[in-house]
Parts: sequence; C-alpha cells; structure tokens
Amino acid sequence: MKHAALVLFLLFPITLFAQERYISWTDFADTYFDEQSSEELQEQLENLYLHPMNLNTVSRDDLLRLPFLDEAQADSILAYRDRHHQFLTLGELQFITGLSYTDRCYLSLFLQALPLPQQVAPLKVRLFSGRHELETRLDIPLYRRRGEQDDAYLGSGLYNNLRYRYDWHRRVQYGLTLEKDAGEPIGRYRNYPYDALSAYAHYHSPNNRYELLAGDYTVTIGQGLLFGCATYGAKATLLDAPRRTAMVLHNHSSLSEARFFRGMAGGIRHGNWQLTAFLSYRQLDSRQEGDTVRSFLYDGYHRTARELSRRRNVDNLTAGGQLLYLRPQWRIGVSGLYTHYDHFLLPERRAYTQYFMRGKDAAGLSVSYYLHSHRFTLSGEAATDRRLHLAVTNTLVYSPFSSCQLTLQHRAFAPRFVSPHGDALQEGSRVANEHGLFLGGKYSGFRRLELRGYVDFFRFPTSTFRATGASQGFDAMAQVLWQLKTGGQLLLRYRAKAKQQNIPKYAGLLQYATTHRLRAQLNLRNYRWELHPAIDIALAGKQTTGNTLGWMLSLRTGFRPTSTLKLAALAAVFFTDDYASACYVYEPYLRHAGGFGACYYHGLRTALLGQWQLTKKWDIGVKYSLLHYFNKSAIGAGEQLISSASKNDFSLQLRWRF
Repeated sequence: MKHAALVLFLLFPITLFAQERYISWTDFADTYFDEQSSEELQEQLENLYLHPMNLNTVSRDDLLRLPFLDEAQADSILAYRDRHHQFLTLGELQFITGLSYTDRCYLSLFLQALPLPQQVAPLKVRLFSGRHELETRLDIPLYRRRGEQDDAYLGSGLYNNLRYRYDWHRRVQYGLTLEKDAGEPIGRYRNYPYDALSAYAHYHSPNNRYELLAGDYTVTIGQGLLFGCATYGAKATLLDAPRRTAMVLHNHSSLSEARFFRGMAGGIRHGNWQLTAFLSYRQLDSRQEGDTVRSFLYDGYHRTARELSRRRNVDNLTAGGQLLYLRPQWRIGVSGLYTHYDHFLLPERRAYTQYFMRGKDAAGLSVSYYLHSHRFTLSGEAATDRRLHLAVTNTLVYSPFSSCQLTLQHRAFAPRFVSPHGDALQEGSRVANEHGLFLGGKYSGFRRLELRGYVDFFRFPTSTFRATGASQGFDAMAQVLWQLKTGGQLLLRYRAKAKQQNIPKYAGLLQYATTHRLRAQLNLRNYRWELHPAIDIALAGKQTTGNTLGWMLSLRTGFRPTSTLKLAALAAVFFTDDYASACYVYEPYLRHAGGFGACYYHGLRTALLGQWQLTKKWDIGVKYSLLHYFNKSAIGAGEQLISSASKNDFSLQLRWRF
C-alpha cells in the first residue's frame, strides 16, 4: 500500500499536467509580450497555440520556433524521447533537465502528446487529407473618417480579410491570405479583388532531410545581421534563449505587408551538413522623386490616389543562403546575401541619413557560430557588407545551475554598415551605427517564483533621427512572476529607459528623455472564468521640460459558461498628460487580431468579445470596442480624423474547419 500510495503521489501532477494546460493563452500573451513585440511573433505563436505540435513527432527546428526555448533544452527533450520512444503525457516534461516550471507551463500551450502514426501516408493523403481552415473577419466602424467624407479614400471604411490554411502534421502546409484595409477599393485600381494577396506552400520530407517552400516566407538566421527577425522587437526574448545559428524558414502567414520575401526557398541535410538557400522577387512601396527612391514605405496602406501612386513601384531581387556544419555541441555557418533594386536609392541629405544605403545593390557575408557546454552557451555572428564595413554581435549565457541563467551580449555595428534586411538585437531602427552591452538574467529556483531582468547600455557613434552627433542611453527591465497555487499569476514589472535627444532651438546640445513604467497585474482563473485586474503607472520627462504622468486602471475578464462558448470583456480608465506617458493594455481579441492598445490623454477603453463554436466545423466570433475621451472632441488627424470624442467598432469573424 505504501508503494502504491507513493506511485499515485508521483503520478498525480503528471496526470494533472496531461489533462489541463497550466496557464491560459491570455496569461501567456499578457506576460510574455509587450508593446515592443512584433505582430509576426504574436501571430506565429498564436498559430502554434491553436494547432499544438505533437511532442512525439516534432522536429528540432519546430521546437526552436518557440522563442523561449533554447537549443540545449530542445536537444534534451528530443534525447528523452529517443530513450523512451515516446511521451505518454506532457507531465513527463518535468523529468527533463533544464526545463523550469515556467518553461513547462509555456510548453503546455504549444505541445500535445499524441500516439505515433502507424505508417507513412501516401502523397495524396498528405496533400489533401489534413486539416483545412477557412477564416474571414469583417470590421465595421460605427463612424466615418474625414477621408471617407471628402471622398479622398477610394474605398469603403470596412476592413476585411480572408485566410485559408492547410496543414498535415506540419509536414505539408499551404495557405492563401487576402486583405482589404479600411479605405482601400475592391476590384479596382489593380486590386484582384483586394489590395493585398499572399500565398505559400511548404513541404517537409518525412525524414526531415529536406524542405521546400514557395510563395511568401520570412527567414531567421544567426543573430540577424544580414536577414531575419532575431528578437521580434523585444529585448526580453534574449533572456530565454540565445539566437539561433541554423537558418529557419517560416511561412509568411501574418497580415503584415512588409518585411518578407516572395519566391522560392529550400534546404537539404546530409550528415553533419545543412545547406539552405532562397531567391526572392518583390515589388516594394516607395516615395520617389523622379527615378530616385528617397525612402521605402512599410505600412501597406493604399487608400488614396497618392498612396496608390507609391504602390509597388520598385522591384527588389534578393538571393541568399547558408552552409552550416552541425555537431551535437557546436556548429558554424557561413551565410551570404545579395539584393538589387531597379531604382537608385538616394535618401535626402540629413545628418542621420549620411550613411544610409545609396545605389542599387547591396551584399553581405557573415559567419555565425554556436557552442554549448555544460554551463556555458556562446553564440554570435560577424558580418561585412560589400564595402567591408563590419557588424559583430556575441552572446554568452552562463548557467551556474539549472534554475539560474545569466546573459551577456555585446554588439558593435559600424555607422557605414549596410544591411537592408537585417534585424538584430538593437536599439536603433537599423543594423548600423550602434555599440551596445546587454546584461540580463533570470532565476526560477523558487518553486513558483521567477525573477528576470536586464539592463542594456547603448551608444550611437554618429547622428540619429532625434540626436545630432554622438548620443547614448540605457534600457532596463525588472520583473517578478509568481505562479499562484490556484493556477493564477502575480506579475510585477518595472521598466526604465533613457535616451539622448536634441534640445529644440539649441543646435548641438543634447538632453535625456526618460520614461519609467510600472505594472502590477493579477491573473486568476479556473476552468470557467479568468480575471486580470491591473494598474499601470508611467512617468516621462526631459531635462529641460520636466515630467509628465500617466496612470491606468484596467480589468480584463473571461467566462466560459459552456465548453463551446467563451465571453470576455475589458474596461480601462486612463489619465495621462501626453503621449509620452501613455499606458498600454492587452485587449480581448478575435483570432489573429491581438495586440496592445495605447491609452493616452483622459479616457475610457472598453471591449466585449464573444466566441461560439456552433458545430465541430463552424466557429463564430463577435467583438465590440469603444474608445472615449473625456478631454478631446476629435480623434486622429489628417484623413484619419474622426470628428467625435468616441470611436466605436464592431467585428465579426467566421471560421470553417473541414
């Protein structure tokens, strides 16, 4: 009996883990993301949450799509699977060295333990017998903007998108996306039928030896010096995992109309070698003077005649690839990139644009590496452009024990370094003109308490957009996350940022613009309801103008009266002195439409959401949102102006699975 009781005691938490996710998606999103996180990262992870990966068939590359998981952790998961042949429940993750309680909570959202397939499926089954999804969303504004009233907008104020997705065990995937922004025309001005169209097809061989991708895709490699989205806009992601060395191809399934490639890509593995290459041809939006490109446009809006005249008026041809040598504990790769524009790039002469790219061609070559030992992980990348200007970044992660991780990152980008598709851990808007030192760490040695934080010091050797001459600053964050026994969380986060800027009317003199943000949030939930009360405080100021203050009280709640119906609501009251002291709140949202809303000046923000699973194949979602200002009589400016203190929106979403 004693032995039986001991077995039941040990298996109870495993069974509990197998039956229910430790945290909800909103808990994860509100904790892991912030206002700096990119829409691409949020949508990629939301897709993985909606369609969890099978832990018994998932590949190493698929595990590394989770940005909070490092390569050593992924290898430990796969090694355990190889020893035991398969996972029976997700609870077995607690036996894997290097996974903290928080890691296991996060993984429960994106993984499931399903039986192994009995046989290799025929090609026809893989191509057509997987999971099909058709989804559409219609946003109806209950107001009119100035652009609609004066007929400056060529289309209606309605927003609509249509998304089709196919997936067979993550081995075969293809999809199509159509989107019309509010104000854009339908079926006119070369819209067939909508302004934006995106498609992809992605194939993985059964043994993961090769993959092929056609259509729209994104690329992540190394530290992002040449191409990729290495940090997804948030420095805090570096605390979870050093950047990847291997080249990873992602389907471009988001609604973003910028920063992706269009064409062909593929990879092949043989022994310890891996070769990946891609070829892309795209037409980009730009602002031109004659035959000269002054700047590129990335917002994707084509509502007015002027915006249409700038649509897809530059051809861009890009080719790149990587040759990688892999070993269990280390790897090294060589990458190359070439990009060509059919128009001459010549930015306007300003102090901060003096070293921007000029001409029609750009190229780069980089070497990236990854080295892992018992306690140390070292990764980095060194790149040069075609004129031999250098950019270097290196990251050292030290784990004195499994529950503690310390991160040190150094970066040095030459002012003249040119990388049109680069996106590394950086403070500036491009991979150039920056020196930085990042110090961070996280500790999860307590049973349910996790501590994390960082400080990033940066310096710009030459002029930037808001500072003439050399400038500097720092960005710091500290966070406490306490997992409550009831399944909830208590989050405390403080962030401070200081950055030098010009003093108006005093040429050559700089001042510090500083922002302090404090957030306290309680996440409570059970199997039917969830509650998220929070308070935010923001203090912003400059040396010559004094401080401005902002605060916000918010409450987000959710309720599941039945297994097929989900209700959610948000109410936030905010009072800020200006935009610099704005507060940010995570709203309840329909699928693939999430994010943080900025709340500034005096007002109220509310949202009501309902999602109902009508049948096993049909889902319907509705959302109503209201933004009302107490001290403003109009919202927006220019053609986006709303001549009212209130902004009301209604959204309808339908999803069909077959």
